[in-house]
Amino acid sequence: MPAILITIIWIGCAFWVISDVYKRTDKTNEKKLLWIILSVIPSIGIITAIAYYFLEKKDKQA
Repeated sequence: MPAILITIIWIGCAFWVISDVYKRTDKTNEKKLLWIILSVIPSIGIITAIAYYFLEKKDKQA
């Protein structure tokens, strides 16, 4: 059961990062590709979403 829950959270995080990176126009294609690749790797996808929030998204909200 915990593995299914983690998988669902990972898929949600990957979808959020990919959709947000795709919408942004202020990043280079290399940075976009890096965020997308890191978000779809299962072992680090959730950590990537957290890092994306603190490094990229939080700066835009302030």
